[in-house]
Amino acid sequence: ALLSTFLPGYRTRHPNVDVHIIEDGGSRLAERLENGDVHLAYVPADIERFAGVPLFPIHVVVAAPAEIGKLRSIEITKLGQQPLIVLRRGFGSRDWFDDACHSAGVRPPIALESGSHGVVMELVRAGYGVGILPSAVPPREHVRFVPVVHNGRAIGRWTMLAWSRRR
Repeated sequence: ALLSTFLPGYRTRHPNVDVHIIEDGGSRLAERLENGDVHLAYVPADIERFAGVPLFPIHVVVAAPAEIGKLRSIEITKLGQQPLIVLRRGFGSRDWFDDACHSAGVRPPIALESGSHGVVMELVRAGYGVGILPSAVPPREHVRFVPVVHNGRAIGRWTMLAWSRRR
């Protein structure tokens, strides 16, 4: 969503600069940056081998139909009843979610793994289950985000725009 408003103006201001966008999970983007496949990457800020500019925190959220009520957060141990629609492994938020589940001794019922935030959101809207997503995903009509917590603390990290210190 951020790039769709930024890129057209950037292209107008810098017509001789080629920008190629690679969509991938946060874990794999760090590998691509390390290997020199990309020059900049949006990654968790706690990857110390890169230089970067801090952006904003991302938290793991449950995406559920708006009827979920007025919950301010949901403890990870309460996610065992609903089928979950999650991003595939390799996305930072999925890795954080899996780590928190392991720490809490939770084995959530995963109905579907996707490589697309949009697919997760549309399946939630259709009533297929509840989604597990990063908080940076733009919400959709009739879907509400509720932070997932573990022992009362939000699950997530700060993010940064990163580049290799070697290049």
